[in-house]
Amino acid sequence: MGGEVRTGLIETQRGGLPLQLLLHQALAMQEADGDRGGEAKTRSGLAWLAYKQGRYDEAFADLDRVVSIAAARGDLDTNADARLLRGLVHLDRRDYATALAEFRA
Repeated sequence: MGGEVRTGLIETQRGGLPLQLLLHQALAMQEADGDRGGEAKTRSGLAWLAYKQGRYDEAFADLDRVVSIAAARGDLDTNADARLLRGLVHLDRRDYATALAEFRA
């Protein structure tokens, strides 16, 4: 079952906890466990949520971490996903040249 959008927050249908809170809880556990792959995936989720809510600087901060983790792990798929999302954020900001550079990276 998917989430639903209410007042700018995505909430789970079970329990009503904001997705952002759940992602931050998961991130804390992954960081404590040294789960860098999980951290990258969770930060990607936080970045997507921030992007959809127009919090572009926050999205970029998480995406910078994702790219760094992916590069250190040699994870090309996660790196490509993060670059794609960075490009979308730049498109929303009407920074077309930088978006194109992200899509080509």
